[in-house]
Amino acid sequence: TLDASNRVAVWLGPGHVQEFTAGVPNCMVIDSSDPALKEELAEVEAEMRKGDTENEEKEFGDLLFSIVNAARLYGVHPDTALEKTNRKFIARFNYVESEAKKAGKALKEMTLGEMDALWNEAKRQGL
Repeated sequence: TLDASNRVAVWLGPGHVQEFTAGVPNCMVIDSSDPALKEELAEVEAEMRKGDTENEEKEFGDLLFSIVNAARLYGVHPDTALEKTNRKFIARFNYVESEAKKAGKALKEMTLGEMDALWNEAKRQGL
């Protein structure tokens, strides 16, 4: 029995639910991740166009749940993947900030194009 009263890590929760229900026929578990992700993204975009904040949150939750399921289907642990992405983002952001400072600029003063160029430079350096 699934027990929603036990609080679990946000990224572990969907995986736990999906693993629990994986063998159950006709359960609301996504079988094919790509169409499901596209559908969920379309639903998020539709709610954003409406400006319905409450439904936006619900649809984002559905999208995230689908992404976690896709990760599980491909054998990727979502917590680990997100942690690595956070570290990569921080390293790249710090690089952009450092290079901007070397050039005597604050990030607020830079154009998006300038920041993007530094971001791509960080990526080329393996950050």
